[in-house]
Amino acid sequence: MNREDIIRMANKAYGIDEESKPFHPSALLHLEIFAKLVAEHERERLTNAAMKAAEKAVDVAISLQVKT
Repeated sequence: MNREDIIRMANKAYGIDEESKPFHPSALLHLEIFAKLVAEHERERLTNAAMKAAEKAVDVAISLQVKT
């Protein structure tokens, strides 16, 4: 996600059209920080979910191997 993506999404969230007055530079900085925090949180959530799924798959594979 780049700066233009963040601005476009913020404009959409606030109902601002492309021709409207742009965000103040300090607001843009805070929006970028917020977007990075959200992205970091989402990456962590997805990584944890993937790890749990992998652990479950390993457990299933082990249980199937033990039965044979």
